[in-house]
Amino acid sequence: MMTARQYERALEILGLTHEQAAQLLDVTKRASHHWASKNRKIPGPAEAYLRHLIATGTTGAKALEIQQADKYKQAHRGED
Repeated sequence: MMTARQYERALEILGLTHEQAAQLLDVTKRASHHWASKNRKIPGPAEAYLRHLIATGTTGAKALEIQQADKYKQAHRGED
């Protein structure tokens, strides 16, 4: 289980703000702050994704870029 301290460190390593982390993890900014302040447990899928990004050397900025590209593709399917 990822602790609040580990969560903060993960964001630091990935170069993410709480707002960016919330966007990447599809949660509210408030949820990100709660995880960092020990008010809520960090969900397993969020923890696994952050650990994956760190393990693969993917920066937070690159992950956000990929996420945005995927959303764009989904929104514009069938327009060809």
